[in-house]
Amino acid sequence: MSDSFRTALMILYYFPPAASGGTYRPLKFIRYLRDFNWRCVIIAPTECRYESRDHTLLQEIPHGTEMIRVNPGVESTWQYSLLRKIKLGAYYENKFVPDRHIGFVENAIVAAKHRIQQGGIDLVFTSAPPYSIHLAGRDIAKSAGIPWVCDFRDPWVSCPFYNQQSQIRDRQNREIEKSYFEKASAIISFPEIRIQTERKRYPEFADKIIAIDNGFDPADFPQPLPEPETDKIRISHIGAITMDRPVTTFLEALKSVLDLNSDLREKIRIGFYGDARPPTPNNISHLGLSDISQFNGYVSHRDACAAMASANLLFMALPNTKGAGGIMPLRLFEYAWSSRPVFLISPEGEASRFVEKTKTGMWVDYSDTGTIKNKLAEMLNAISSGDYKHAPDLSILAGHERKHLAGKLADLFNRIIEGKNILE
Repeated sequence: MSDSFRTALMILYYFPPAASGGTYRPLKFIRYLRDFNWRCVIIAPTECRYESRDHTLLQEIPHGTEMIRVNPGVESTWQYSLLRKIKLGAYYENKFVPDRHIGFVENAIVAAKHRIQQGGIDLVFTSAPPYSIHLAGRDIAKSAGIPWVCDFRDPWVSCPFYNQQSQIRDRQNREIEKSYFEKASAIISFPEIRIQTERKRYPEFADKIIAIDNGFDPADFPQPLPEPETDKIRISHIGAITMDRPVTTFLEALKSVLDLNSDLREKIRIGFYGDARPPTPNNISHLGLSDISQFNGYVSHRDACAAMASANLLFMALPNTKGAGGIMPLRLFEYAWSSRPVFLISPEGEASRFVEKTKTGMWVDYSDTGTIKNKLAEMLNAISSGDYKHAPDLSILAGHERKHLAGKLADLFNRIIEGKNILE
């Protein structure tokens, strides 16, 4: 390999074969950074016992990538496994500051320092959550004197879901987070609304905070994209269903629409791809939709992308909570690229503006149940009759392709190494 290559040491908790939502962003960086003269050395856990697994993701790691696996700490212990089984895992987790992954972080720090002593590392990169992962970057930046880039896939104490019962723990978390902003060479956040929030919270570090958005990879999709069936209307939801997402609102609206149109009901098939957690399966049974619903469980990422492309309609529901307007799921980029109509239930914000700007489908506020039902009926009837005109503006997606985003990250790395202003 050419001497022009620089090397980033990446410390990651979510890494293949773990198939968490946190896996894809750093994995795609690793895959495409080589196109911009950066190689990666990876430190990751030997196992992430409680995550879905997708061994096909291992194929995306560039050949010859150096990987160092370390013990994940508490998650590998029989005590924690037992407590999770009896629903007491949270009590055990509260012992650790800032989170239960601190054991992995400690092991990763030892491995990182050893690897840095061997030479050839230009920069350290960490990506959170888990938020303890940045302790590794902070420690190494101080002890080894090399730059550290801190990537927040999700915000921490400014997150809409952040809730600490203990004032002491809250104060500890805020002090730790501030130390990240202080010690890092650069802080990556997204979308733009979050960047502005963080710059207001930490004005003294505003010139360190930059945006590198989430995105999608066209290579994950079948080529050419398949044509959906015409005799059936396949409605698909891709991704885990959790209690904080109002999927039931969509299903209740769908039930009302189908009760008024028995012919449409004959055509509809609903597919769920990903973990379907309570109460959604019970709600589907209660609504009388079990006969037209199929739970496929977790499927590989490529199979999930194929399911998107073969659907007649994709739906997504964002959390019904304060601050959710700043959420921009990576799945929505993939939904758009699949060129299938999207029905989004969400507050007004980043996601709703994206759907409107890209013309990828319909957005309705979750509080407006009457409009949800009416717009869904309108959309399904148009799809059923062949009158639905879907003309998304995919040109907007060009800046969100994973390779392009890896190029932005490589440019940031180079600017840091060369002592340039990272905001120029």
